[in-house]
Amino acid sequence: MKRLVPTAFALLALASLLVPGRVLAFGKNKIAYQNFDWRIYKSPHFDVYYYPEEESLLQEVVSDAESQYMRLSQLLDHEIKFRIPLIYYKTHVEFEQTNTLLEFIPEFVGAFALPIENRMVLPMDVPPDKKYSLIGHELTHIFEFSILYQESLSRAFRSNVPSWIMEGLASHLGRDEDNFDRMIIRDAVVNGLIPPIHRLQTLNFLTYRYGQAAFDFIEEHYGSEGIRNFLWEFRKSLLANNIAKPIKDAFGLEANEFDRQFKKFLQKKYLPALLDKKEAEDYGKEIAGKNRHPDYDEEYVTFSPALSPSGELIAAMTTRYEDIDVVIISAKDGKVFRNLTKGFTNQFEYPVYG
Repeated sequence: MKRLVPTAFALLALASLLVPGRVLAFGKNKIAYQNFDWRIYKSPHFDVYYYPEEESLLQEVVSDAESQYMRLSQLLDHEIKFRIPLIYYKTHVEFEQTNTLLEFIPEFVGAFALPIENRMVLPMDVPPDKKYSLIGHELTHIFEFSILYQESLSRAFRSNVPSWIMEGLASHLGRDEDNFDRMIIRDAVVNGLIPPIHRLQTLNFLTYRYGQAAFDFIEEHYGSEGIRNFLWEFRKSLLANNIAKPIKDAFGLEANEFDRQFKKFLQKKYLPALLDKKEAEDYGKEIAGKNRHPDYDEEYVTFSPALSPSGELIAAMTTRYEDIDVVIISAKDGKVFRNLTKGFTNQFEYPVYG
């Protein structure tokens, strides 16, 4: 899972910071393996915090951040009045040691943004295109904080912004959707599992996907102005916890009608593509998937395949050996040639897809 529970995760942690008894327990077992010699580079809109070991990335990070700022500022017709602290780490391991958040940072958290100090914190060990999207995603959160909370931390703590809005808009404007994400939405459309978006509150991976799809719908039907209008109307009722009113005021639709049109938009987008496709069996035979283990009566799965340049071998992840392992298998019959992670256990780790 490349994306993560960024801002929502951070907000949950921040909410718990308000409870003094818990503060004493935070961070006591969080280990900092190294000291960072922090330096600050000031660009037009950012205070960029870096250390000498990652200075080679500085100009790229600054260029990407300023480029994203200009794009988002124009799309949202909003200028941020404060300087934005951007703290970046060379690797995710170093990112996990950050003291900007006292809680442990799991491996599946790829970055986060905080309404306290309005800062964004991220690692840089991702491909260049992902890096640009990651900066755009987190910077969108800063714009959301500025627009919705109006530099008032009390508004941030007193409000309850639905996760599909915070994360959906960040994914939409960050342009971080990939084929896996589209597969999730397509599967939900085919099986009639699209939830009423105005009732969606639970924070999980699907919140990002449904939320992004909702803002795709808004932009296609109402343009960037529709997104701006919705944010302004939502800000008016931020503390009222009533999503139906801003939907009505921004789009002239009752919440149920918004859901109906959103569902129709997704069906129109994805169902025709499915009609053009055949069943998987029409293209070839299954060589790995969900199987019964030959030695004991339990199912195992093989997933996330990557084909070799020759087309003869496949690298994939499997639960065949009780842990999640990376194996090399035959593209012809699925025979396992080699277990690349034999002897390692992931019982204390998170499988991260990407």
